[in-house]
Amino acid sequence: MSSIIKDYNDYANALHHLWIEYDKVPSLHDTLWLGTGIANFYHENVDLLWMGINPSCTDGQRIEKPFPSFEETLQNPDITYWKTVKRIQEGSKFSYVKEHLDLFAIRKTPQDFLRKVGVDKEGNPALHFLAKHLWYTQQFLENYLKPKVIVLANKAAGAYLGLDSKYVWMGYKTKEVITEIEFPGKVYKIIGIRNEERLIRHDQRYNNQINGTLILHSRFQGNGCPRSQQIEPQHIDRLLELAGLR
Repeated sequence: MSSIIKDYNDYANALHHLWIEYDKVPSLHDTLWLGTGIANFYHENVDLLWMGINPSCTDGQRIEKPFPSFEETLQNPDITYWKTVKRIQEGSKFSYVKEHLDLFAIRKTPQDFLRKVGVDKEGNPALHFLAKHLWYTQQFLENYLKPKVIVLANKAAGAYLGLDSKYVWMGYKTKEVITEIEFPGKVYKIIGIRNEERLIRHDQRYNNQINGTLILHSRFQGNGCPRSQQIEPQHIDRLLELAGLR
């Protein structure tokens, strides 16, 4: 899995070929048939990246073209989740470059799908698919998006970044950041890469381009999120200040 992702076209092409390569895997076929859930545009060198784990699929319809960009989605939010994200980000007192990216472009609403198909056993093609996909996402993150702040609004997604010591995957080495205000989740700073054999990057050198990036690891912010666990505009403002952006 060599380093090939430098920009949006690289990322889109890599996923296109990945979908073709694994289309015949029984546990993946029906889901991959739905298409690749990525946007039609991404900003480079962003201030804040809002991250999820994967796009949901409620209509079962195959997508024939990329999703609208993050800015277009926030201008016309017709889903409650995006209304919440829009409220949080528009309430900030700062102007900043923002973007959204899911770790996986798999369109599936039940998120335990990833855990079920990615069973950790030798020779499981779905596990290899997930590892390759996540490596492409990681390169896009490090080489193109280069966020100063990541809002990781999904508890399970922390395992893929390496925030849970029981899992490696992307394998970022982090330290917890203690702040004077209470956040709905933990705040981490990326300080390097973990020295473990099971990193998905294998022998690829870590380029340090997102060292110092802050991660707010919170829960999903859609319907049912308790008030005490909701991200507020002041949390975004403080993250931007801590990152030295304001």
